[in-house]
Amino acid sequence: MVEAGIKDYFFDVWNFIDLSIIYLNMIFLIMLITDLGLEKVYFTLEIIQIVGAFAVFQMWLKVFYWCRIFSSLAYYVKLILQTLSDAAPFMFMCLIVCIAYGMFFVGAD
Repeated sequence: MVEAGIKDYFFDVWNFIDLSIIYLNMIFLIMLITDLGLEKVYFTLEIIQIVGAFAVFQMWLKVFYWCRIFSSLAYYVKLILQTLSDAAPFMFMCLIVCIAYGMFFVGAD
């Protein structure tokens, strides 16, 4: 972090995922302990499950990133990441087209 600088460290995607994993797990545990410990429903079960699902998903992303440690898997992880980054403009264009069609039907009501 000292060599790269604070700005570069915190704007790296993988470091951001690390921080968000910690925060989401803390929020999940606080919500769960609050509901169970105080025996009163402050957060619905659905909200707690959604926060937990995002935390688990990001932890699986991190496991995927750790697969780069093994030389036999590193090539495939890099290949998947490169494919997703190359397909991002096309996915963005598809999102715009889907929103455009959706706006047509929302406006028709």
